[in-house]
Amino acid sequence: MKTLLIKLTIVFQLILLSYCGRKDDYYIGEKIAKKTVLFYISGNNDLRNEAFSTIKKIQKGIKEIDGSVIAYVKTDKHNSYLLRVRYSLEERIISDTLKIYQNSNSSDPNFLQKVVADSRSFAPADSYGLILWSHATSWLPKAKAVNTKSFGNDNGFEMDLLDLKRALPNDLDFILFDACYMGSIEVMYELRNKAKYFISSPAEVLASGFPYQDCTADLFAGEEGLKRVCESFFNYYQTKKGPYASATVSLIDAKKLNLIPAGIKRIIEDTDKLQINISGVQKLNFQNGSDLLSSYDLLDLISKNYPTNKLYNLERSLENVVIYKANTNFFLNQKINSYSGLSVFVGKKTKKTYLDAYKKLEWNKDTNWINYFKTT
Repeated sequence: MKTLLIKLTIVFQLILLSYCGRKDDYYIGEKIAKKTVLFYISGNNDLRNEAFSTIKKIQKGIKEIDGSVIAYVKTDKHNSYLLRVRYSLEERIISDTLKIYQNSNSSDPNFLQKVVADSRSFAPADSYGLILWSHATSWLPKAKAVNTKSFGNDNGFEMDLLDLKRALPNDLDFILFDACYMGSIEVMYELRNKAKYFISSPAEVLASGFPYQDCTADLFAGEEGLKRVCESFFNYYQTKKGPYASATVSLIDAKKLNLIPAGIKRIIEDTDKLQINISGVQKLNFQNGSDLLSSYDLLDLISKNYPTNKLYNLERSLENVVIYKANTNFFLNQKINSYSGLSVFVGKKTKKTYLDAYKKLEWNKDTNWINYFKTT
């Protein structure tokens, strides 16, 4: 739920077709670059206008890059486009149309797989990054009984986390989630073998998303560049007023995520405490109506329920995994007292549909999390 604002419908497509530089259906790519970054913008929903705005921000931020920026964009139920974004300060899209897809579903994992492959054909590179841009609800499953899913929204169709995992390649340099709630331990751990780094927010992401005009070039600058992307995101919202001064962001070192399950199990099993109190624990879903997630700060949950002398290894592990984190003091005018960089689900009166889905997650398999405790 990237929040706020009901947006434009057909205008984006008309402007796109008016200003794209190349209109052929299929254009074979250029020489091998150092890096190609693909923006996968699933905007056939109430974020249509923000999709248009995002492309304009991207093109302002890529004056000097060693590589290519490719954007897949969908904003209505008909055509979607694969674009090579060009540097420009103009208030119109300057790009080459590489491919036009008809009647596609951007929430179909097979289609995502196709777009990733097409982007690499057009812009081969030594390494690849991916931005996943849309609505999202962390690990929550695709189920007919409920109207919520894991990632993306294409006219009501959404993608389950396990389907997303299947669709993604295994060799990404980074994945940036410009989408709500994807900075959970459940999502990060499930996708840990898909990329070297993750940038994500455990809480909501406001509709304006990342300030790409300030940080797109940093996506091409390795780990230090990714830290600057996070800093740009935080600074952008830190300067705003009222509910717009709302942001949480983390940079995750994926190869070290395996450190966390062992630390969690050791703490809980050593103390033999199977019932925890969530009263006073920092919650990381702030929007009204988002209680289904029951998303809490991982370290705050453990530290408020287990002895301090048991926490050292977990704290050190989190320091190695979360290599950058930042948060505004308030989120949607609610105080943030604790922020470790990752959220975790705690079920209370949770539907069987969700519990069954949770049991399938790698995080639960490696920690037995769902069976450790009941909440009070």
